[in-house]
Amino acid sequence: MVLALLALNKQLDLQTLVTAAARDTAKEQGWYASRRPVQVGAVLGGLLLVALGGTLALNALRGSLRRMWPALAGLALIGAYIAVRMTSLHELDAVVIGGWFPMKWWTELLGLALIAWSAQRKEHRPVSARTMDANIGS
Repeated sequence: MVLALLALNKQLDLQTLVTAAARDTAKEQGWYASRRPVQVGAVLGGLLLVALGGTLALNALRGSLRRMWPALAGLALIGAYIAVRMTSLHELDAVVIGGWFPMKWWTELLGLALIAWSAQRKEHRPVSARTMDANIGS
Protein backbone atom coordinates (compact mmCIF):
# COMPACT_ATOMS: atom_id res chain seq x y z
CA MET A 1 0.00 0.00 0.00
CA VAL A 2 2.80 2.40 0.91
CA LEU A 3 4.63 1.72 -2.33
CA ALA A 4 1.41 2.20 -4.34
CA LEU A 5 0.95 5.63 -2.75
CA LEU A 6 4.59 6.50 -3.43
CA ALA A 7 4.23 5.38 -7.06
CA LEU A 8 1.11 7.54 -7.44
CA ASN A 9 2.97 10.48 -5.91
CA LYS A 10 5.90 9.92 -8.29
CA GLN A 11 3.61 9.94 -11.33
CA LEU A 12 1.53 12.94 -10.24
CA ASP A 13 4.55 14.84 -8.85
CA LEU A 14 2.53 15.85 -5.79
CA GLN A 15 5.59 16.90 -3.78
CA THR A 16 6.31 19.63 -6.33
CA LEU A 17 2.76 20.91 -5.94
CA VAL A 18 3.07 20.93 -2.14
CA THR A 19 6.47 22.63 -2.31
CA ALA A 20 5.16 25.32 -4.68
CA ALA A 21 2.13 25.93 -2.44
CA ALA A 22 4.37 26.24 0.65
CA ARG A 23 6.71 28.62 -1.20
CA ASP A 24 3.78 30.79 -2.34
CA THR A 25 2.37 30.85 1.20
CA ALA A 26 5.75 31.86 2.64
CA LYS A 27 6.05 34.69 0.11
CA GLU A 28 2.48 35.89 0.69
CA GLN A 29 2.91 35.88 4.47
CA GLY A 30 6.32 37.55 4.31
CA TRP A 31 8.50 34.88 5.92
CA TYR A 32 10.10 33.46 2.79
CA ALA A 33 13.45 35.14 3.53
CA SER A 34 13.61 33.38 6.92
CA ARG A 35 12.32 29.99 5.74
CA ARG A 36 15.39 27.97 6.77
CA PRO A 37 14.11 26.98 10.27
CA VAL A 38 10.81 25.86 8.73
CA GLN A 39 12.67 23.78 6.13
CA VAL A 40 14.88 22.16 8.76
CA GLY A 41 11.81 21.48 10.91
CA ALA A 42 10.04 19.87 7.94
CA VAL A 43 13.01 17.57 7.26
CA LEU A 44 13.32 16.62 10.94
CA GLY A 45 9.56 16.10 11.16
CA GLY A 46 9.65 13.86 8.11
CA LEU A 47 12.51 11.82 9.57
CA LEU A 48 10.61 11.56 12.85
CA LEU A 49 7.56 10.23 10.98
CA VAL A 50 9.75 7.63 9.24
CA ALA A 51 11.20 6.58 12.61
CA LEU A 52 7.73 6.40 14.18
CA GLY A 53 6.39 4.37 11.25
CA GLY A 54 9.37 2.04 11.48
CA THR A 55 8.85 1.56 15.20
CA LEU A 56 5.17 0.78 14.71
CA ALA A 57 6.01 -1.66 11.91
CA LEU A 58 8.66 -3.37 14.06
CA ASN A 59 6.12 -3.88 16.82
CA ALA A 60 3.40 -5.08 14.44
CA LEU A 61 5.69 -7.52 12.62
CA ARG A 62 7.62 -8.76 15.61
CA GLY A 63 6.86 -12.43 14.85
CA SER A 64 7.98 -12.25 11.21
CA LEU A 65 10.79 -9.76 11.58
CA ARG A 66 13.43 -12.27 10.54
CA ARG A 67 11.78 -12.52 7.11
CA MET A 68 10.51 -8.94 6.81
CA TRP A 69 13.51 -6.87 7.92
CA PRO A 70 14.76 -6.17 4.37
CA ALA A 71 11.38 -4.75 3.36
CA LEU A 72 11.25 -2.56 6.47
CA ALA A 73 14.80 -1.38 5.89
CA GLY A 74 13.96 -0.59 2.26
CA LEU A 75 10.85 1.38 3.22
CA ALA A 76 12.81 3.25 5.89
CA LEU A 77 15.55 4.12 3.39
CA ILE A 78 13.04 5.41 0.84
CA GLY A 79 11.14 7.28 3.56
CA ALA A 80 14.32 8.94 4.83
CA TYR A 81 15.23 9.96 1.28
CA ILE A 82 11.78 11.52 0.80
CA ALA A 83 12.09 13.36 4.12
CA VAL A 84 15.45 14.80 3.08
CA ARG A 85 14.23 15.77 -0.41
CA MET A 86 11.02 17.30 0.93
CA THR A 87 12.63 20.72 1.05
CA SER A 88 15.35 22.36 -0.98
CA LEU A 89 18.16 22.78 1.51
CA HIS A 90 21.23 23.56 -0.56
CA GLU A 91 23.58 21.71 1.79
CA LEU A 92 21.52 18.53 1.48
CA ASP A 93 20.94 18.98 -2.25
CA ALA A 94 24.71 18.96 -2.82
CA VAL A 95 24.91 15.49 -1.24
CA VAL A 96 21.68 14.11 -2.71
CA ILE A 97 22.13 15.30 -6.29
CA GLY A 98 25.92 15.59 -6.66
CA GLY A 99 28.61 13.02 -7.20
CA TRP A 100 29.17 10.30 -9.77
CA PHE A 101 26.38 8.09 -8.33
CA PRO A 102 23.95 10.51 -6.67
CA MET A 103 22.15 9.61 -3.47
CA LYS A 104 18.85 10.09 -5.29
CA TRP A 105 19.70 7.04 -7.40
CA TRP A 106 21.21 4.64 -4.92
CA THR A 107 18.71 5.25 -2.11
CA GLU A 108 15.72 4.50 -4.30
CA LEU A 109 17.42 1.56 -6.01
CA LEU A 110 18.71 0.06 -2.77
CA GLY A 111 15.36 0.58 -1.02
CA LEU A 112 13.46 -1.12 -3.85
CA ALA A 113 16.04 -3.91 -4.04
CA LEU A 114 15.64 -4.61 -0.32
CA ILE A 115 11.86 -4.70 -0.68
CA ALA A 116 12.07 -7.03 -3.70
CA TRP A 117 14.55 -9.27 -1.89
CA SER A 118 12.19 -9.52 1.07
CA ALA A 119 9.27 -10.34 -1.22
CA GLN A 120 11.06 -13.27 -2.85
CA ARG A 121 12.59 -14.68 0.33
CA LYS A 122 11.13 -17.81 1.83
CA GLU A 123 11.16 -18.44 5.53
CA HIS A 124 13.74 -21.12 6.09
CA ARG A 125 12.76 -23.29 9.01
CA PRO A 126 14.02 -26.76 9.86
CA VAL A 127 11.88 -29.67 8.65
CA SER A 128 11.14 -30.62 12.26
CA ALA A 129 9.55 -27.20 12.91
CA ARG A 130 7.33 -27.51 9.81
CA THR A 131 6.34 -31.04 10.80
CA MET A 132 5.54 -29.89 14.32
CA ASP A 133 3.34 -27.07 12.99
CA ALA A 134 1.49 -29.53 10.74
CA ASN A 135 0.89 -31.89 13.67
CA ILE A 136 -0.42 -29.09 15.88
CA GLY A 137 -2.86 -27.96 13.19
CA SER A 138 -4.45 -31.44 12.77
